[in-house]
Amino acid sequence: MLVHTLPDIRPSRTLRGGQARPRSSTSPTRRCKSSVADTLSPAVTFEQLFMLSRDALIVSDVGSGQIVRWNPAAERLFGYSAAQAIGRSLELVMPRAVARLHREQIAHYARTGEADVLLARVPQARPALTASREEIRVECSMAPLEVPGSPPRYVLHTFRDARCLEEEEKHALGLARAEAALAETEARLRRCEQLLAESTNQLQPCVDRAKRTSERLARVASRGDADAKDRLALLARVVDGRAEHIQGVLDQLAKTAAIEAGTFTLNGERVNLAPLVGRVVVSARARSAAHRVSFGAPQGLTALVDAARIQQVLHDLIDRAIRRNPRGCWIDVDVRRP
Repeated sequence: MLVHTLPDIRPSRTLRGGQARPRSSTSPTRRCKSSVADTLSPAVTFEQLFMLSRDALIVSDVGSGQIVRWNPAAERLFGYSAAQAIGRSLELVMPRAVARLHREQIAHYARTGEADVLLARVPQARPALTASREEIRVECSMAPLEVPGSPPRYVLHTFRDARCLEEEEKHALGLARAEAALAETEARLRRCEQLLAESTNQLQPCVDRAKRTSERLARVASRGDADAKDRLALLARVVDGRAEHIQGVLDQLAKTAAIEAGTFTLNGERVNLAPLVGRVVVSARARSAAHRVSFGAPQGLTALVDAARIQQVLHDLIDRAIRRNPRGCWIDVDVRRP
């Protein structure tokens, strides 16, 4: 395996224009830190940091663009071993567009010695390529390295896997969208509830007037002659039937609003289903003489149900069958044990 040894590599102190950064007088605290650092071998310190870093660290040659150092984190991130990567161009892990921009930055740095073109305040998010040629998102930063007594030759590249950050951003975006959708749905439900309440308040007086009209028609029919009596009685039944229909619609609207609001409740009680269903069938026969409604049920079939809800469901089902066949048909209602 080809291993390049970089003697005493340190972060560059070169500023714009190639001027050296002035050294200020050393404070006691700084001198203490310097004395501690001086006891450590620069090569050993750099090697330990380089090999133990959790970020992918790659050192490339400025002139050739070849990789000269490749740490274990880079192996895990990109899928290339050190033996496979060292000696190859750094563009090995870069898409074409990113590689072209990288070449321009390195060429400018090699030509002018200006390190600002490499340094950035924050890591830059960009795509990268793995050994399987899969494109991943990474955060990349660069820093020039210097060897005392030699011109700038090496650049340290730091890559950090940004896929977890991208997943977190997607998750946060998904949560924000879900919360917005939930808020919009709740607002729609509130508007629907308000509309249902207003509709109920507007239709209820109509129902009351229709009922009063049917009562007056019945009273008039009881005082008239035979023909007028039959006619008025028929009209009274028509009006009463329409009033019941409107009342059923209002009840259904109120139940829908209660279900949407989460306040709908069932009052369960043990009921004999045979007479309950029988009353619904008798009512259906009275409403439509053109339809033959048959009924069959065993004796003493009891169940724990909400009697009013069961009656409403059966009433709606039979009415649908009647409306579907307005000229008449057979409607069989069978109640069986489970």
